[in-house]
Amino acid sequence: MASKRQRSAESPKQGAPVSKRLRAPGSTNTDSNKTRQRATVAETARRHLAVALIDRGDPNGKMSAERWRLTHSKLVDALFVRMENVPDSPMPTFEGTGWLNGVKILTCKDDPTLQWLQATVPKLDGLWEGAKLDVVDRNNIPSMPKAKVLFPIVVQGERALQLLKKQNPAIPTSDWSVLKVDEPLPSGGQHVIIQINKEAEDLLYKRNGKMAWGLGSVYLRLKKRHPNDQDTHTR
Repeated sequence: MASKRQRSAESPKQGAPVSKRLRAPGSTNTDSNKTRQRATVAETARRHLAVALIDRGDPNGKMSAERWRLTHSKLVDALFVRMENVPDSPMPTFEGTGWLNGVKILTCKDDPTLQWLQATVPKLDGLWEGAKLDVVDRNNIPSMPKAKVLFPIVVQGERALQLLKKQNPAIPTSDWSVLKVDEPLPSGGQHVIIQINKEAEDLLYKRNGKMAWGLGSVYLRLKKRHPNDQDTHTR
């Protein structure tokens, strides 16, 4: 009985307010917010260290994986030269690489590394014909035009795109790709979002996005260039 009474006394009564969890001494919401703010400021301050290595010889700044391997090798050679010629100076250091829309992204550890990269890249030699490499802020990567098209029947996205390319040889479509395929419509058609190129966009805008497909035509919905453009095939 004594044990039961003890448990009863220790347990909170039904309906009684539950006590709030005590914070650690000296800990406040303000402190947590300040910590988060400091982390955000630090992250923003380092954001400029993630840069894009673009090829201005390509309309969209892209380079192939094979060309990146060659460029990578040339940059490592440049690091060796610096290491041997200026052995007492801090070495440029990177925190990683990646890809964004076919453009190579490099993350520099600090500002001296970024400055070395910006000075070294334009001087690289022994690359491919027409190479014009440059280092830019990742926000300045050339934008890739997109278009939305409604195919009249449900068909696999890549096959639909291949037929579109074959039936329109006058339009530069070699680098077009499928970005997204929507669910089929009740009417039987299907929307597909395609990545196109600037040259094709310029040509298609003049003809309201009209292209041959299948036994008729489809219209690519292009980005509106002028606020007063009322064409139904722009967005």
